[in-house]
Amino acid sequence: MINMTVMLILVLISFLIGGIPFGYLYVKLKHKEDIRTMGSGNIGSTNVYRNFGKRDGAIVFIFDFLKGFLIVFISRFFYDISISMFFGIAAILGHVFSVYLKFKGGKGIATTLGVFIAIAPFISILSIIVWLLITKFTKYVSLASMIAVGSFPIFIFISQFLGGNIWLNEYNTTVFLTSAVIFLLVLFSHRTNINRLIKGIENKIGGE
Repeated sequence: MINMTVMLILVLISFLIGGIPFGYLYVKLKHKEDIRTMGSGNIGSTNVYRNFGKRDGAIVFIFDFLKGFLIVFISRFFYDISISMFFGIAAILGHVFSVYLKFKGGKGIATTLGVFIAIAPFISILSIIVWLLITKFTKYVSLASMIAVGSFPIFIFISQFLGGNIWLNEYNTTVFLTSAVIFLLVLFSHRTNINRLIKGIENKIGGE
């Protein structure tokens, strides 16, 4: 029997951890700059990379990735996969709507990748391959990120016809539905990128 009070507390904790703005903090501490006033104004690793180089961008990406990965990975020792997915969604929401920055955060891609890999590593690799291919052929990181996140629930669905229990270990409908919700959340966080893609003015070296 799941204690709902404990669940709500853990969801809140996941949201607060997910909201830690590592991009903002890292740039502030190392470069004494506010990343929100630079480039796209986003606190994510892509904007950090554009302004400070690959190393700094990679460091921010890793920290944002770990927020999602560790929350879900650790929760798997105590809860089933369905419950862990809700913690993952809370972490992504926390990143996109960071309570520490007046509910303004990043796009959520690195944190989403962490959640997905903690849930289904093999299927996540397929989504990463999708990201690499779209990025290579279009040069739009934002487009590649959205399509890659959207491919995850599709691969989850397809896996059921190809031995889903082997690929995922503990598949159930909740995993498919929650990953679809995460995709919608990522679309929302990329709404300005979508608008620029439609207008043909999106930056080809990466999204916001």
